[in-house]
Amino acid sequence: MRKPLPRRIPGESGVPSPEYPLNCPIITDTRALTRFADALRNWQPDTENRSRAQ
Repeated sequence: MRKPLPRRIPGESGVPSPEYPLNCPIITDTRALTRFADALRNWQPDTENRSRAQ
C-alpha cells in the first residue's frame, strides 16, 4: 500500500515532491483532441428520437 499523500497547507506548500510524480505525459499532438472538441461543439441532438440500432 502506498504512503498517504502529504497534506497541503495553502501558502506554505510548494511544488509537490518528486516522490509523487505526475502520471500524465505532456500531450504533444493535439489534432485528435481538437477534432473531438470540434465535433462536440457542432453536435446536435437527433430531432426524430431514433435509436442508432434501426
